[in-house]
Amino acid sequence: MKRVQFSADGIRGIAGHWPLNPLGATTIGCAIGKFLIRQGQDQTVVLGRDPRPSGIVLSNHLKMGLRKQGVNVIDVGMMTTPGVAYLTRHLGANLGLIVSGSHAPFEYNGIKLVKHDGLRLHQEDESKIEELANTCLQKEPAISPFSGNEIKLHNLVEIYIQDHVRRSFFSGYPPPSLEKLALVLDCANGATSQVAPQILRQLGANAIVINDDVKGGKVNDLCGSEYTRANPNELVKVVRKNKASYGFVFDGDGDRLVIVDKDGCLYNGDDILFLLATHFFNRGLLRGNTVVTTKLANSGLEDALMKRNIRVVYTKNGDKNLEAKIWRCRYTLGAEQIGNIIINDGYHAAADSLYAAVIIGDILCHNELKDLVADLVKKPQVLVSTWYEGIIPLEQMEFLTKQDEYYWAIPRKNFRTMVWLSSTEHGRLNIMVEGTYNHTISDVREEALDICKIIEQNADSRVVTPPIIEFSTKF
Repeated sequence: MKRVQFSADGIRGIAGHWPLNPLGATTIGCAIGKFLIRQGQDQTVVLGRDPRPSGIVLSNHLKMGLRKQGVNVIDVGMMTTPGVAYLTRHLGANLGLIVSGSHAPFEYNGIKLVKHDGLRLHQEDESKIEELANTCLQKEPAISPFSGNEIKLHNLVEIYIQDHVRRSFFSGYPPPSLEKLALVLDCANGATSQVAPQILRQLGANAIVINDDVKGGKVNDLCGSEYTRANPNELVKVVRKNKASYGFVFDGDGDRLVIVDKDGCLYNGDDILFLLATHFFNRGLLRGNTVVTTKLANSGLEDALMKRNIRVVYTKNGDKNLEAKIWRCRYTLGAEQIGNIIINDGYHAAADSLYAAVIIGDILCHNELKDLVADLVKKPQVLVSTWYEGIIPLEQMEFLTKQDEYYWAIPRKNFRTMVWLSSTEHGRLNIMVEGTYNHTISDVREEALDICKIIEQNADSRVVTPPIIEFSTKF
């Protein structure tokens, strides 16, 4: 029986396959519409998408399902995930919907939901929508009249751009001038393509834009944050060729940011969190002298921040968990190692790579990034991804220890390990291995490959691709 099921971050899968096909999208729209109408009449949704080829079809069928239930829809068109979250809050809408596969390969897509305040929908509400979707499949007539309106509003993209250009996190300070910065912007052929160049150029930066093709359907294809984290040297060459200082790299829907510099260093979310935490702390803007991150963060981050009297609080994996902790406890700042940066200034609810880029750009006009993070000494750490065909029964492998609903660990002397299945890409297995300060990166790499072999020998499946090693430590 067909079912609609939420993952750790919305509904994800391969475009064209259930439920990310026309019937599935209409069903999901119907279910969300029923969910909203139960809360009262005159419900309005803000709808946006990234430029994947499947995005327009899925958006139109979502819209159809919503309007059949009497929900009004404001269709923004192409927009980043944090952009939809911001506009949902700004316009006073009841819900925001983003059709996007985020950082996943271009053949994937997904549907994310944010509440009226721009924060992610609660898990209990997602469960209600799942049940309503099944009701729609069983009882909803194939054709019914539209009772919800499509509301036409103009300049919504410009509203988001001007928010970033004019607003400063520091109350009483003017917006930053980035005239000293020459930046390469890798837009991942995604939703940041129409907003990142405008924002940074209006602030004075010399922006050299690459991978901004929104018509070719190649979102995240050999570009963007995930590709660069595994292959940083390609962007470093572009930075040097254009005599820029840095490369700012986004993902397909604009919630991730990583940075490379002209010297060949890659700076991930751990580095950016250290940079911003120190910056805000020195200005008395870091509430509770605390930052939030996930268990995948390099242990060296906490060691370095503790020396500056900054506390680190950990959540489960996923920016949804990060976001909830930050807003519930009113913390200022949080980040995931993969590049999701959340800055809680009371206006921006979601991980917004562009808002982070503006603030970081202001800092880098006056200081070198490598100097600002020099005190962050990371333990050698690698992330491994490999794809399997068939079942991977992690819960049945006796050498694994359950950590929480996402993670297993392998007790290995002097190494910290985490193993988990991707919630967004079926068949993808991820492994993180971290050594001590006395280990070399080669030691950790060999440990990670040994773990891959152990899992492969115990899995009722076969490897589709060889392990891909990503070094999360600066090199």
